[in-house]
Amino acid sequence: MNRDDAWKLLNEHLRMENLVKHCLATEAIMRALAERLGKDKETWGLAGLLHDLD
Repeated sequence: MNRDDAWKLLNEHLRMENLVKHCLATEAIMRALAERLGKDKETWGLAGLLHDLD
């Protein structure tokens, strides 16, 4: 899954603007953490972006 697909999925399932903003912030944090730890930023970013879809 790429980020465009994840963004579409997020917007299909989350209607509350504050929750979408929270997911975007979590994505940014996860990407920064992945970079610091030498991990894959795309994978970690997607995990952060989609973490509240349950």
